[in-house]
Amino acid sequence: MQKNNLTTMELINLLSPELKSYLYDVHQETIASTIRDGKLKPSSKDYLPPDVLSLKKHRYQILAKNGTSMFNGKDAEILECYISSFPKAIRQRELTKTMTDVVDALTNLIMHIGIWITHHVYYPDFHIAVHVMSRRKDWEGEETKLLLKSVEAVYTNESTIFMPQPPVIRDLFGIRVILEQTTDKKILLKIMKIIVLVLTNPSSKEYKDFYHWVKTSDKLYGGSPIPKERLLRLLDYDFTMSHEKNYIEHPKENGYESWQATFTVEASSPKAGGSMFELQGRTSQMEELLEYGLNADNQKDLSHEDYKQELYNLRKELFSIKDYKGGLLYFNPYIGYDADGIGKSKQIASRTSSVHLVSEKDATNAELWFIAYLCICNASTAK
Repeated sequence: MQKNNLTTMELINLLSPELKSYLYDVHQETIASTIRDGKLKPSSKDYLPPDVLSLKKHRYQILAKNGTSMFNGKDAEILECYISSFPKAIRQRELTKTMTDVVDALTNLIMHIGIWITHHVYYPDFHIAVHVMSRRKDWEGEETKLLLKSVEAVYTNESTIFMPQPPVIRDLFGIRVILEQTTDKKILLKIMKIIVLVLTNPSSKEYKDFYHWVKTSDKLYGGSPIPKERLLRLLDYDFTMSHEKNYIEHPKENGYESWQATFTVEASSPKAGGSMFELQGRTSQMEELLEYGLNADNQKDLSHEDYKQELYNLRKELFSIKDYKGGLLYFNPYIGYDADGIGKSKQIASRTSSVHLVSEKDATNAELWFIAYLCICNASTAK
């Protein structure tokens, strides 16, 4: 089979029973070795804290040591491609703290772009309520996606000389913008365009107008002043956009609708250079269908449910932790505790704004004095 666009279901079906059985065995060994090494004395050269990064490193060690010689043909190519994705994926995980800080700040910045749009760009033509949320992909989901992207890379590789490029997870970190109170797709795309221009183009009118608003506004929004220093620091970052997919104007065959693109933190930025995140834009109606399988009549969309079930079945078959008896940090599935993002995504931030929730008003003299006092204190603390 050689085609450019393979569906998720087709990719899953291209995994042979033998390769899946092998990856299951590797998974069990990964968990056992992670827990074993986590019990060693911290002074031991083999000690690694039994966390999600250690799971990643142990899996790579096992896969690299075993190699691909037990397989041939497409199975060997898929396995080689999958193994070769680990060095970059581990590096991404090592930058978790830094990138979490950046994504948290971006979530706040995009919420303030929503406030600015609501009060100064479109209001009172229409009210928009914006929900901005961010997350880090869980380990099970990351491994599942890397495997399926390896399958896709092998079966769509047209080169007769070179192996396919190792897959990269561009959405390990994700930020989603959800518009409430409107189903107008043109409004959604217009707002996403403004957000993108503010993030990527300092020469644009949108960036300059937003920057000026942040710099000069002395009003209160929802009772609080704009966190100028925090927002201005982030506006000094350099982001570039790639892999834009406009599934709103061109929905997938299964009805998937969303705007999404990858953003890379450039090396010229203060920190996290080379890291990536995915930005998505949806209406609340799109969100309900994609995440919960609910159509416009709040009825279950069975075709969407089938797709999500197949993906869920694969990750649980190959990458879930079964019969857990303890030993991993920040993890106890029996009480729903998963603070490190092993089996479920780690939420970073969730912010909402609307004209009603975040009203604009002039600050009183006393409030202006207090804001100035806080700015002086913050500047002193920073020094």
